[in-house]
Amino acid sequence: MFQTNIPDAFTYASWTIYGVEDQEVIFKNFFQRWKGFTPDILAQVLQETKEDMHDKLFVLSALRYLAPAEAYTLLLPFVHSHKRSERWISTLSLGRLKEPMAFPLLQHLLLEELLNPNTLDNKGFQDADWYMDRRFEIALLLGDWGNPDAIAPLCEAIRQCWAMAANPGVYLGVPSFPTIEGYDTTASIWWDPFLSRLAYALGQLGAREALTRLPLPPAHFRLAKLYFLYGTLEINENILRHKGSVYIFHHPLVAQLPNGTIETKFYPLAQIMQVLQTHFELSVEEQDAFLRQAVIAYQQRKFERYPRNMPGYEDRFPPLVYYPEVVWLVGNTWKEFTIDEFLNENKNTE
Repeated sequence: MFQTNIPDAFTYASWTIYGVEDQEVIFKNFFQRWKGFTPDILAQVLQETKEDMHDKLFVLSALRYLAPAEAYTLLLPFVHSHKRSERWISTLSLGRLKEPMAFPLLQHLLLEELLNPNTLDNKGFQDADWYMDRRFEIALLLGDWGNPDAIAPLCEAIRQCWAMAANPGVYLGVPSFPTIEGYDTTASIWWDPFLSRLAYALGQLGAREALTRLPLPPAHFRLAKLYFLYGTLEINENILRHKGSVYIFHHPLVAQLPNGTIETKFYPLAQIMQVLQTHFELSVEEQDAFLRQAVIAYQQRKFERYPRNMPGYEDRFPPLVYYPEVVWLVGNTWKEFTIDEFLNENKNTE
């Protein structure tokens, strides 16, 4: 087994660049190629990495966590790279290091090709999903920056994200997905968590007035309001990183227990209710009603977006039908087939 002391920075960078791939294998291969992780070696990687290797992106991402004195100098040349992935990762790293020049660039990246994801789909390493994950990071970086200039692009991102969720065929092609389940899956991994992060970022910036002007339908607005509240409290950064953020922004923050009481995640119910009173001047009864509506909103929001927001959607998108396995006697042996395998087998024997 590969044994070496791996800095946390490389663990985070591995998650950013490679996702769920085996980190131990990634580190082992990197170490075998470059013989270490010193600043000089990292600079060498950025200069010599071949076009078909991802070590350069790995190092560009790690620099944001290592934060060596040379980080700015090493990252800056890639901010204007002809390769989109290098440009995004280097800008994100500079943003995490709070380099002022990264702030306007992050605002631009947040919206870059947001309504045209097909241009980002290379059917390979850096595809539209990968860039959406980077937008997730950008939203939280802009919220954490504390600069109100980020409010306008955050709100514009919410408008564009909702436009995509309400009528994706305009942006993805018609039909975008053949089943309702396809749209639901995309919403659960793209639109819903992105909207949650954007609203959270507005909360970090205290942009209540901007929130109230957002063109969102009721269930989506209630959830935006909920994540805004959590943004005002600012969850510990270590929880927000990588896998932890998946739980926060991909799962409900509020639930109703079997006995009818309301349960909130990460913060006590009393603290959430106090924030509701502080930011929205709600009475105790209104606070309770809002949280109960938020519980329901997690289910209601799917009826506000496409295709359930279209009349007659049931006829256009019939539910999936799952067929059982087929058992058939082949020679003297009973064999199991899927429907497609069974049809192909019969075709071959005709």
